Amino acid sequence: MDYREQWESFLNPEVFKDRLINISMYITIYEMLKYSIINRLKDFYVMTLIGVRDLEGEEEYRVKVLSRHKNHLYASISWLIENEVITEEDRENIEVLKSYRNYLAHEMSNIVFNGEIKDLMQNFLCAYQLIHKIENWWIVNVEMTINPDFTNNNLEDIDVDNIQSGKKLMIDMALSVLAENKELLEKFSQISPQ
Repeated sequence: MDYREQWESFLNPEVFKDRLINISMYITIYEMLKYSIINRLKDFYVMTLIGVRDLEGEEEYRVKVLSRHKNHLYASISWLIENEVITEEDRENIEVLKSYRNYLAHEMSNIVFNGEIKDLMQNFLCAYQLIHKIENWWIVNVEMTINPDFTNNNLEDIDVDNIQSGKKLMIDMALSVLAENKELLEKFSQISPQ
């Protein structure tokens, strides 16, 4: 793309908007992945009631998770690998996704102007799949095991891949809205409070 084409593309409101939305959606999904990695684990150890600190849980979290690495993300990834939530390959993918997020965030103006967003869909899909995998592990291995509605059922018969976590549903809805899925918007407006 030559310099004139870059300016014409940059000044086109639809092109400009699409580029910003694509970058924003990727950064958002990466942050959701990071939240699933760190906060799901922290909440597991440190379940606090409103206004009450769980000092015992905080200490256990420090010993069993944070002692692994000074960075909470890497400490949490280590725990997730040890507990077979994710694999070593997933860890490598998370590192790629993190680098890509940093690239998009720090080079946003250049990317929006030049229009090159390489590997966006591939990385977005990878982050989406990791969120699905991590969230479903927590649902099946923690939430369902303590929920009395599931204790009488055989948890092994549950199709883990078809579980729809709140995060997955939120991403799906955002993507549908961005794709201007009118049918979904109509359904959502019918169930939204007026």
